[in-house]
Amino acid sequence: MEQSSGTPQTQNTAHAGTEGSAAKITTRAEHAHAAVEARRQARYEQVVALQHEGHSIREIARRAGLCRGTVRRYLAAGAYISCAQRARRPHACDAYAAELRERWASGERNSRVLFVEIRALGYRGAESTLRQYLARWRPGPRRPGRRRGGVVDAHPAPPVVRKFSARQTRWILLRPLEDLDDVERAYRLGLCRESATIAAAPALVEQFRQMVRTRAGDRLDAWLTSASACDIAELVSFANGVRRDYEAVAAGLSVTWSQGQTEGQVNRLKLLKRQSYGRANFDLLRRQMLYHAA
Repeated sequence: MEQSSGTPQTQNTAHAGTEGSAAKITTRAEHAHAAVEARRQARYEQVVALQHEGHSIREIARRAGLCRGTVRRYLAAGAYISCAQRARRPHACDAYAAELRERWASGERNSRVLFVEIRALGYRGAESTLRQYLARWRPGPRRPGRRRGGVVDAHPAPPVVRKFSARQTRWILLRPLEDLDDVERAYRLGLCRESATIAAAPALVEQFRQMVRTRAGDRLDAWLTSASACDIAELVSFANGVRRDYEAVAAGLSVTWSQGQTEGQVNRLKLLKRQSYGRANFDLLRRQMLYHAA
Protein backbone atom coordinates (compact mmCIF):
# COMPACT_ATOMS: atom_id res chain seq x y z
CA MET A 1 0.00 0.00 0.00
CA GLU A 2 2.81 2.34 0.83
CA GLN A 3 4.53 1.66 -2.50
CA SER A 4 1.34 2.06 -4.56
CA SER A 5 0.55 5.35 -2.84
CA GLY A 6 4.08 6.57 -3.32
CA THR A 7 4.16 5.99 -7.07
CA PRO A 8 1.43 8.49 -7.99
CA GLN A 9 2.99 11.02 -5.66
CA THR A 10 6.31 10.62 -7.42
CA GLN A 11 4.66 10.98 -10.81
CA ASN A 12 2.76 14.09 -9.71
CA THR A 13 5.96 15.57 -8.32
CA ALA A 14 7.79 14.93 -11.60
CA HIS A 15 4.88 16.37 -13.59
CA ALA A 16 4.77 19.46 -11.39
CA GLY A 17 8.51 19.82 -11.75
CA THR A 18 8.15 19.79 -15.56
CA GLU A 19 5.43 22.42 -15.49
CA GLY A 20 7.44 24.49 -13.05
CA SER A 21 10.46 24.30 -15.32
CA ALA A 22 8.46 25.57 -18.31
CA ALA A 23 6.93 28.33 -16.22
CA LYS A 24 10.37 29.23 -14.90
CA ILE A 25 11.74 29.58 -18.44
CA THR A 26 8.85 31.82 -19.41
CA THR A 27 9.18 33.87 -16.23
CA ARG A 28 12.93 34.21 -16.73
CA ALA A 29 12.46 35.55 -20.28
CA GLU A 30 9.78 37.97 -19.16
CA HIS A 31 11.94 39.08 -16.24
CA ALA A 32 14.89 39.76 -18.57
CA HIS A 33 12.68 41.75 -20.94
CA ALA A 34 11.21 43.74 -18.04
CA ALA A 35 14.72 44.51 -16.77
CA VAL A 36 15.74 45.87 -20.18
CA GLU A 37 12.61 48.01 -20.35
CA ALA A 38 13.27 49.34 -16.84
CA ARG A 39 16.84 50.34 -17.74
CA ARG A 40 15.73 52.07 -20.94
CA GLN A 41 12.96 53.95 -19.16
CA ALA A 42 15.34 55.00 -16.37
CA ARG A 43 17.77 56.42 -18.96
CA TYR A 44 14.93 58.28 -20.65
CA GLU A 45 13.71 59.77 -17.37
CA GLN A 46 17.29 60.78 -16.50
CA VAL A 47 17.66 62.58 -19.84
CA VAL A 48 14.37 64.44 -19.37
CA ALA A 49 15.29 65.40 -15.80
CA LEU A 50 18.66 66.77 -16.90
CA GLN A 51 16.97 68.82 -19.61
CA HIS A 52 14.57 70.32 -17.07
CA GLU A 53 17.61 71.31 -15.00
CA GLY A 54 18.82 73.38 -17.97
CA HIS A 55 21.78 71.30 -19.13
CA SER A 56 22.92 71.27 -22.74
CA ILE A 57 22.66 68.21 -24.96
CA ARG A 58 26.41 67.67 -24.74
CA GLU A 59 26.32 67.78 -20.92
CA ILE A 60 23.27 65.47 -20.79
CA ALA A 61 25.03 62.96 -23.03
CA ARG A 62 28.15 63.07 -20.82
CA ARG A 63 26.24 62.55 -17.58
CA ALA A 64 23.90 59.85 -18.92
CA GLY A 65 26.63 58.01 -20.84
CA LEU A 66 24.76 58.29 -24.15
CA CYS A 67 25.59 59.73 -27.54
CA ARG A 68 24.11 63.09 -28.47
CA GLY A 69 21.97 61.55 -31.20
CA THR A 70 20.24 59.30 -28.66
CA VAL A 71 19.66 62.27 -26.36
CA ARG A 72 18.10 64.28 -29.20
CA ARG A 73 15.87 61.31 -30.12
CA TYR A 74 14.70 60.93 -26.52
CA LEU A 75 13.89 64.62 -26.21
CA ALA A 76 12.12 64.76 -29.57
CA ALA A 77 9.92 61.75 -28.72
CA GLY A 78 8.04 63.65 -26.01
CA ALA A 79 7.24 60.41 -24.14
CA TYR A 80 8.90 57.10 -23.45
CA ILE A 81 8.48 54.55 -26.27
CA SER A 82 8.77 50.94 -25.18
CA CYS A 83 10.35 48.19 -27.27
CA ALA A 84 6.92 46.76 -28.04
CA GLN A 85 5.81 50.09 -29.57
CA ARG A 86 8.83 50.44 -31.82
CA ALA A 87 8.63 49.24 -35.41
CA ARG A 88 10.18 45.80 -35.90
CA ARG A 89 13.17 45.61 -38.20
CA PRO A 90 12.75 43.52 -41.35
CA HIS A 91 13.59 39.87 -40.75
CA ALA A 92 15.57 37.72 -43.16
CA CYS A 93 12.63 35.29 -43.37
CA ASP A 94 9.99 37.93 -44.15
CA ALA A 95 10.47 37.46 -47.88
CA TYR A 96 9.43 33.80 -47.52
CA ALA A 97 6.62 34.35 -45.00
CA ALA A 98 3.88 33.42 -47.48
CA GLU A 99 5.46 30.05 -48.30
CA LEU A 100 6.20 29.35 -44.64
CA ARG A 101 2.64 30.14 -43.58
CA GLU A 102 1.22 27.91 -46.28
CA ARG A 103 3.40 24.97 -45.22
CA TRP A 104 2.68 25.70 -41.55
CA ALA A 105 -1.08 25.64 -42.20
CA SER A 106 -0.68 22.26 -43.94
CA GLY A 107 0.84 20.80 -40.76
CA GLU A 108 4.59 21.02 -41.37
CA ARG A 109 6.34 22.02 -38.12
CA ASN A 110 9.87 20.70 -38.71
CA SER A 111 12.18 23.71 -39.08
CA ARG A 112 14.77 21.58 -40.89
CA VAL A 113 12.29 20.62 -43.61
CA LEU A 114 11.12 24.22 -43.95
CA PHE A 115 14.73 25.40 -44.09
CA VAL A 116 15.50 23.07 -47.01
CA GLU A 117 12.39 24.23 -48.86
CA ILE A 118 13.02 27.96 -48.59
CA ARG A 119 16.72 27.38 -49.22
CA ALA A 120 15.70 26.15 -52.66
CA LEU A 121 13.72 29.38 -53.12
CA GLY A 122 16.78 31.56 -52.51
CA TYR A 123 17.01 31.90 -48.74
CA ARG A 124 20.62 32.48 -47.69
CA GLY A 125 20.25 32.80 -43.93
CA ALA A 126 21.10 30.29 -41.23
CA GLU A 127 18.80 27.54 -40.01
CA SER A 128 18.99 28.95 -36.49
CA THR A 129 17.57 32.24 -37.80
CA LEU A 130 14.60 30.36 -39.23
CA ARG A 131 14.09 28.49 -35.94
CA GLN A 132 13.96 31.77 -34.06
CA TYR A 133 11.49 33.12 -36.61
CA LEU A 134 9.21 30.07 -36.23
CA ALA A 135 9.46 30.07 -32.43
CA ARG A 136 6.85 32.86 -32.29
CA TRP A 137 4.37 30.62 -34.11
CA ARG A 138 4.59 27.70 -31.70
CA PRO A 139 1.90 27.69 -28.97
CA GLY A 140 4.20 26.60 -26.13
CA PRO A 141 7.44 24.83 -25.16
CA ARG A 142 7.66 21.30 -26.59
CA ARG A 143 9.96 19.10 -28.60
CA PRO A 144 10.50 20.50 -32.09
CA GLY A 145 9.66 18.53 -35.22
CA ARG A 146 6.66 16.99 -36.92
CA ARG A 147 3.88 15.59 -34.76
CA ARG A 148 3.56 11.82 -34.84
CA GLY A 149 0.57 10.20 -36.53
CA GLY A 150 0.10 13.14 -38.90
CA VAL A 151 -1.65 15.19 -36.22
CA VAL A 152 -1.88 18.82 -37.28
CA ASP A 153 -1.39 21.44 -34.61
CA ALA A 154 -4.60 23.27 -33.81
CA HIS A 155 -2.71 26.56 -33.52
CA PRO A 156 -2.25 28.24 -36.93
CA ALA A 157 0.45 30.74 -37.73
CA PRO A 158 -0.21 34.17 -36.21
CA PRO A 159 -1.81 36.73 -38.53
CA VAL A 160 0.36 39.20 -40.38
CA VAL A 161 0.59 42.51 -38.51
CA ARG A 162 1.94 45.42 -40.52
CA LYS A 163 3.90 48.00 -38.59
CA PHE A 164 4.81 51.38 -40.02
CA SER A 165 7.89 53.44 -39.27
CA ALA A 166 7.80 57.17 -38.60
CA ARG A 167 8.72 57.92 -42.22
CA GLN A 168 6.04 55.58 -43.57
CA THR A 169 3.48 57.12 -41.22
CA ARG A 170 4.34 60.58 -42.50
CA TRP A 171 3.68 59.58 -46.11
CA ILE A 172 0.49 57.77 -45.15
CA LEU A 173 -0.79 60.96 -43.54
CA LEU A 174 0.16 63.14 -46.51
CA ARG A 175 -1.00 60.96 -49.39
CA PRO A 176 -4.63 61.11 -50.60
CA LEU A 177 -6.94 58.52 -49.08
CA GLU A 178 -7.76 57.00 -52.46
CA ASP A 179 -4.07 56.15 -52.98
CA LEU A 180 -3.89 54.06 -49.77
CA ASP A 181 -4.72 50.39 -49.40
CA ASP A 182 -7.17 49.08 -46.79
CA VAL A 183 -4.55 48.57 -44.06
CA GLU A 184 -2.95 51.99 -44.56
CA ARG A 185 -6.37 53.68 -44.67
CA ALA A 186 -7.46 52.00 -41.43
CA TYR A 187 -4.13 52.94 -39.80
CA ARG A 188 -4.54 56.58 -40.81
CA LEU A 189 -8.15 56.77 -39.62
CA GLY A 190 -7.14 55.22 -36.31
CA LEU A 191 -4.41 57.81 -35.80
CA CYS A 192 -6.83 60.62 -36.62
CA ARG A 193 -9.32 59.28 -34.07
CA GLU A 194 -6.66 59.10 -31.37
CA SER A 195 -5.24 62.59 -31.92
CA ALA A 196 -6.96 65.78 -33.03
CA THR A 197 -3.55 67.24 -33.90
CA ILE A 198 -2.79 64.39 -36.30
CA ALA A 199 -6.27 64.75 -37.81
CA ALA A 200 -5.73 68.46 -38.49
CA ALA A 201 -2.31 68.13 -40.15
CA PRO A 202 -3.33 66.14 -43.30
CA ALA A 203 -6.28 68.45 -43.91
CA LEU A 204 -4.13 71.59 -43.84
CA VAL A 205 -1.44 70.01 -46.01
CA GLU A 206 -4.03 68.87 -48.55
CA GLN A 207 -5.56 72.36 -48.66
CA PHE A 208 -2.17 73.90 -49.42
CA ARG A 209 -1.47 71.25 -52.08
CA GLN A 210 -4.77 72.06 -53.80
CA MET A 211 -3.93 75.79 -53.72
CA VAL A 212 -0.64 75.09 -55.51
CA ARG A 213 -2.19 72.79 -58.10
CA THR A 214 -5.19 75.00 -58.90
CA ARG A 215 -3.35 78.31 -58.37
CA ALA A 216 -6.00 79.46 -55.90
CA GLY A 217 -4.04 82.32 -54.35
CA ASP A 218 -7.26 83.92 -53.10
CA ARG A 219 -7.49 81.20 -50.41
CA LEU A 220 -4.01 81.85 -49.04
CA ASP A 221 -5.09 84.27 -46.29
CA ALA A 222 -7.69 81.86 -44.92
CA TRP A 223 -5.18 79.02 -44.97
CA LEU A 224 -2.56 81.08 -43.13
CA THR A 225 -5.10 81.89 -40.43
CA SER A 226 -5.99 78.22 -39.98
CA ALA A 227 -2.35 77.10 -39.97
CA SER A 228 -1.35 79.71 -37.39
CA ALA A 229 -4.23 78.71 -35.11
CA CYS A 230 -3.33 75.00 -35.05
CA ASP A 231 -1.09 73.41 -32.41
CA ILE A 232 1.40 71.97 -34.91
CA ALA A 233 4.71 73.78 -34.51
CA GLU A 234 5.97 72.86 -37.99
CA LEU A 235 2.89 74.27 -39.74
CA VAL A 236 2.96 77.42 -37.60
CA SER A 237 6.62 77.95 -38.53
CA PHE A 238 5.82 77.37 -42.21
CA ALA A 239 2.96 79.86 -42.08
CA ASN A 240 5.24 82.48 -40.49
CA GLY A 241 7.78 81.96 -43.27
CA VAL A 242 5.09 82.40 -45.91
CA ARG A 243 4.02 85.67 -44.30
CA ARG A 244 7.58 86.98 -44.45
CA ASP A 245 7.58 86.44 -48.23
CA TYR A 246 3.87 86.91 -48.75
CA GLU A 247 3.97 88.81 -52.06
CA ALA A 248 6.15 86.23 -53.80
CA VAL A 249 4.10 83.27 -52.52
CA ALA A 250 0.80 84.93 -53.44
CA ALA A 251 2.12 85.68 -56.92
CA GLY A 252 3.32 82.11 -57.33
CA LEU A 253 -0.15 80.84 -56.39
CA SER A 254 -2.01 83.29 -58.65
CA VAL A 255 -0.14 84.02 -61.90
CA THR A 256 0.87 81.58 -64.62
CA TRP A 257 4.25 83.17 -65.30
CA SER A 258 7.41 81.36 -64.29
CA GLN A 259 11.04 82.34 -63.95
CA GLY A 260 12.18 78.82 -64.76
CA GLN A 261 13.79 79.96 -68.04
CA THR A 262 15.77 82.65 -66.26
CA GLU A 263 16.96 80.26 -63.57
CA GLY A 264 17.96 77.75 -66.24
CA GLN A 265 20.07 80.32 -68.10
CA VAL A 266 21.74 81.42 -64.88
CA ASN A 267 22.54 77.80 -64.04
CA ARG A 268 24.05 77.23 -67.50
CA LEU A 269 26.17 80.37 -67.21
CA LYS A 270 27.51 79.27 -63.83
CA LEU A 271 28.32 75.83 -65.21
CA LEU A 272 30.35 77.31 -68.11
CA LYS A 273 32.15 79.67 -65.74
CA ARG A 274 33.19 76.85 -63.42
CA GLN A 275 34.34 74.66 -66.30
CA SER A 276 36.67 77.47 -67.46
CA TYR A 277 37.84 78.49 -63.99
CA GLY A 278 41.53 79.46 -64.02
CA ARG A 279 41.91 78.95 -67.77
CA ALA A 280 39.85 81.72 -69.41
CA ASN A 281 38.79 85.34 -69.00
CA PHE A 282 35.46 87.12 -69.37
CA ASP A 283 35.77 87.49 -73.18
CA LEU A 284 36.04 83.73 -73.67
CA LEU A 285 33.16 83.13 -71.25
CA ARG A 286 31.04 85.54 -73.30
CA ARG A 287 31.89 83.74 -76.53
CA GLN A 288 31.08 80.34 -74.99
CA MET A 289 27.74 81.63 -73.75
CA LEU A 290 26.79 83.11 -77.11
CA TYR A 291 28.02 79.99 -78.94
CA HIS A 292 25.88 77.64 -76.89
CA ALA A 293 22.91 80.03 -77.08
CA ALA A 294 23.12 79.95 -80.88
